[in-house]
Amino acid sequence: MKQTDPQYKLRFPPELKEWVEAAASESGRSMNAEIVRRLQDSFKTQPRAGRSRMRGERLEEFGSPQEVHQKLLENAEEIQQLVGVLRLMESEKEVPVRQVENSPKSAIGNKRVGGPR
Repeated sequence: MKQTDPQYKLRFPPELKEWVEAAASESGRSMNAEIVRRLQDSFKTQPRAGRSRMRGERLEEFGSPQEVHQKLLENAEEIQQLVGVLRLMESEKEVPVRQVENSPKSAIGNKRVGGPR
């Protein structure tokens, strides 16, 4: 840092000053360099904090864990019903189930859904 860089007079509790002094000594930096480094590091992690907030807000959209579990059960039942429909279609030779299951756009892909075949 240059002497011509902007300066800011900072007041902080004596205990915090001791922590900064110890950290600066341990890292081989001046107190000023230690404070600047820690401030810079805090801003580097800030976008992650923003994502966490957004993730938290997004999680709230789903409701309680019990509600999420219930939705999963409902979706699993619906998937099983759809697999049953596909199997029926295959038995009637309308659509080969394996072709649908292996389709790149398939939501179920190569994963087994439902009971044994």
